Amino acid sequence: MMQSDFNNIPPAASGPSFVRMLITIGMLATQASLLAVDLTGSVNDPQGNPLPGASVFISTAAPKEGTGVLCPSCYADCRKWTRTDESGHFKIEGLDSSLKFRVLFVAKDCKPRFMGYLDPAEKPVEVKLKEARADGGPKRRMKGRVVGADGSLSFLMYTAPAEHYFERDRAAVEAIFASLQE
Repeated sequence: MMQSDFNNIPPAASGPSFVRMLITIGMLATQASLLAVDLTGSVNDPQGNPLPGASVFISTAAPKEGTGVLCPSCYADCRKWTRTDESGHFKIEGLDSSLKFRVLFVAKDCKPRFMGYLDPAEKPVEVKLKEARADGGPKRRMKGRVVGADGSLSFLMYTAPAEHYFERDRAAVEAIFASLQE
């Protein structure tokens, strides 16, 4: 940039007010980083053993006080997640200290669990996940096959939770089964 280019800077982007604005932005950014907190804790299986490799997600957030101006999942912290270490411990760093969080815990062979709204400034979170039933329980899964009149397989179906899909798509499911009986 040549010296003459500096002469073309508009007055609003230079001078004492611009410098004050930059200093204010810097101070706010510093304050925000000083007010950041970490969510820590551990995830255990149904027997109380540590669960290494479990996923921990910030699902939604809400202000500790007052009403939020963003949707619950629109806060920047809602993109953060981590996995537990070999001893089942986790740490999600740099969360906004003015927010509380709804957190999702997921591990293989365990039922996912939501907890919230958690305040990271309080004590570490201790989570015990329940074992997932292999079959998901009679009301949680729907599985089957749709065959044509000649007995040939049309498609396999496996959805969960069954009651939700069946109620939502009752007419379509009933029409399929009716056509198979003709």
